[in-house]
Amino acid sequence: MLHIITGPPCAGKSTYVREHAQPNDVRVDFDAIAQCLGAATSHASEGMPRECAFKARTAVIRHLLAHADECDAWIIHTDPADWQRSAYEDAGAEFVELDVDMETCLARARE
Repeated sequence: MLHIITGPPCAGKSTYVREHAQPNDVRVDFDAIAQCLGAATSHASEGMPRECAFKARTAVIRHLLAHADECDAWIIHTDPADWQRSAYEDAGAEFVELDVDMETCLARARE
């Protein structure tokens, strides 16, 4: 099953996945991918590491959509477009929407 974790930046999406995913579940986290590809910081990638991270993330999500019934995967997707949400729904995904107020998100960003 695909689990799509949505919410604003600093809402706790990565933390939620860490706390709920099981060993061998696929985890798709753009910030983690970007860092693996050379981004200097976890939430502000730029340049080629950012471009490559988008390409890698897109390819992995496409693969997971085609094989949604074969695995458990956790996809962090801050704000999917309508067509992306539809593709997830067509694959039978579960949505977890983290609704965190702006003040909390800003405080977390400052930390």
